[in-house]
Amino acid sequence: MSKNQTWTIGEIIKQVREEKKITILQLSRGLCSPATLSRIEADKREMDMMMASILFERLGYNLDKFEFYGSQEECEQYDKRLSIQKHKESKEFEKMEQELLEYQAEIGENASPLHEQFIKKMWGFLAFQTGDYERAIQFFEEAIRLTVPDWQGEWEKLTILSLTELEILQLLADVYSRTGREEEAYTIRCSILEYLDKQNECREQFAELYTNIACKVLPRLVEKGEFQKGVFLCEKGIEILSAIVRMYSWPDLLYWKGVCLEKLLESGEVSEKEVIAAYKEAYYIYRLFSQNETAEKIKIHLEENYQWEFIG
Repeated sequence: MSKNQTWTIGEIIKQVREEKKITILQLSRGLCSPATLSRIEADKREMDMMMASILFERLGYNLDKFEFYGSQEECEQYDKRLSIQKHKESKEFEKMEQELLEYQAEIGENASPLHEQFIKKMWGFLAFQTGDYERAIQFFEEAIRLTVPDWQGEWEKLTILSLTELEILQLLADVYSRTGREEEAYTIRCSILEYLDKQNECREQFAELYTNIACKVLPRLVEKGEFQKGVFLCEKGIEILSAIVRMYSWPDLLYWKGVCLEKLLESGEVSEKEVIAAYKEAYYIYRLFSQNETAEKIKIHLEENYQWEFIG
């Protein structure tokens, strides 16, 4: 293709998909038939903005990095979804609920599965915030089933997922955990981590999600006595954050590394120096983030158990 030739959106999808060695079956799974995706890539079939968005997310990109011109109606709907998301992030839940009701009414009963997934995800989030956990579970399970019908199986080995779909699974794990379904939550989180471990080219996009889930898996690993695995997970998370120069869950990872190393110290597998180093680094970074209460607990633990003399 020459320098001056214009690439269609379908051609870009095909190019990125082939570069990443992703099959049509993997990318289309749960969204459309492989034949439909093949026609989209060949520019023989149109797709709406939501389909384009999730396809690019599954490939590890945001749609706004490419030129894609939707209809005026699609652009207005996009702006409304963005506004709902902003209210969610700023914890303006009353405004979020009002705009979600308006969005749902506008989309109507013939909503596409992707519109329906967005709506169910947001209602699930609101139910979670109000403590209606059973309703939240219902919404999240229905939302993920729309594009990942086998989400309770070994989806991480078969499917390419978007950040949106992974976030639904993460929220579902969180609400399972809140209702005492810890083993189910742990299984989902481990599946997400296994999936993300394979996405080396998308580290920056998934870094926050990866480290957030790692910090929720680590207490369970400690309970199970899997301390070496815990240290490895901490170091993997820290490595990812170091590579993209982001902090996210850095102090939490260091704290849990200290906990796991401390358990390994009991069996003589690591040195006391390694334990103190991890705890000290966690202490100073917690202070950097003004999480002084947590920092103080680590300081007391070091002073009482390792005779650490605090300086500065």
